[in-house]
Amino acid sequence: MARRKADRTPAETIALAKQSVCYTRLWWLGFHVVAYAYPIYAGAWRQYFRDWTTGLVLCIALGVMNAVCYVVLQRSSPGFVLPQEEEKRLEDDYGVDGGVFHHDDTSDSLLDVEVAHVDRRHYCAHCHVHQPLRAKHCNDCGRCVEQYDHQYVCVQYLQPTSYVSVSYMHQSCSCVCAGVCVGRDNHRLFVLYMLTQSLEAIWGMGIASFGMRMNDETDDDNSLEQWLRDSIPFMLLVVFGFLVFLIAFGLLCYHVYLISTNQSSWEHAKRSKITYLKDLPPDVLPFSQGSLMNTWLFLRGRPRNVWTYVAEEHAEASSFPSTFVEESADAASIAGDLSPMEIVLK
Repeated sequence: MARRKADRTPAETIALAKQSVCYTRLWWLGFHVVAYAYPIYAGAWRQYFRDWTTGLVLCIALGVMNAVCYVVLQRSSPGFVLPQEEEKRLEDDYGVDGGVFHHDDTSDSLLDVEVAHVDRRHYCAHCHVHQPLRAKHCNDCGRCVEQYDHQYVCVQYLQPTSYVSVSYMHQSCSCVCAGVCVGRDNHRLFVLYMLTQSLEAIWGMGIASFGMRMNDETDDDNSLEQWLRDSIPFMLLVVFGFLVFLIAFGLLCYHVYLISTNQSSWEHAKRSKITYLKDLPPDVLPFSQGSLMNTWLFLRGRPRNVWTYVAEEHAEASSFPSTFVEESADAASIAGDLSPMEIVLK
């Protein structure tokens, strides 16, 4: 019997997560095999696409694309925080001139960064790294993830108990749709997979519904029992297809909102407990640069973000407590003329 979460060691948590991911992948494979094999076996595919060759090609292409997205997502990295020595090597590669890093001004990371004498970023005792802003240690992965979004939670169930119930549904149901840790590097792939999975579920429900109508036409002289025997498999496919669509499309819409506001599901759900967000008013989004710019930065791919605190001279101009200004770099843009492109470390 598995021990309670609070009593598990990190190694036990990682092992349980890997086991849960295996179950998730088996569920995904089994469901898709049945969803494709039975309509083909029952003749629904042949009748549905009899005069629609283009539709057949598009349906097969969508199924292949969905499978490729799933496999690539399973093998993807969310973007782990680099060890201290690797981070230092990258900083040396960027070049330090008078204590200032120079970066591309089209980046949504910080433009001019003054090297701090003391690294005040949160230190992870498990990974032995200083976490950049928006990073979090993932217990299931056993590593710190940059721009952490969510983890696979394959052994929990939906328990909406507060205003963050949407995100709890997100984490509890992500196992059905992905079963992988999502962060900066694979967030776009995750959203693409949600899109293809939603479209595939819609098409699958359409074919299954056609199969039931096909039985109506062929079983006119047969009993209700015979019709049920022929149609129940299609009914089950419609029900399960609708559940998959509900989860995948719900997550897709939720992530579209998060992308447009430059938030992660972790930040949205745990805002009141996150150091750099908990002192902010609920309607303040410190990382947002406008919906269009946020969407463009997401589609383009965001660079590494390894800086955290604003300069002391900007703290006095802020209308927020100094503790907040010191702990949230990008949020300094709220204080006045300072933009997220011009943050300086304290």
